[in-house]
Amino acid sequence: MTKNKKFDVLNSIKVLVTPWEKGFTCGIVMDSKAKMSTEQYELCSTIARGMIKMATSDPHTTFLYGLRGFADDKKKQQRYADKFCS
Repeated sequence: MTKNKKFDVLNSIKVLVTPWEKGFTCGIVMDSKAKMSTEQYELCSTIARGMIKMATSDPHTTFLYGLRGFADDKKKQQRYADKFCS
């Protein structure tokens, strides 16, 4: 698979998460206009499906991973600020 040099949100498979009366619901949007190779499509759609499976089968752990992700982002931003903004 070749690496794309830039992030192209239009050429993507999207995972949607929305509030619902019982917590949340989620789904996948696969645009038929996306220009992906078969290998890229299979990779992205399988990862998206795995995210949906994880979120719906173990929402508590998925939520905790989200909190951990935000904490990691904050640490990275702080390291960046310490390195370049001092």
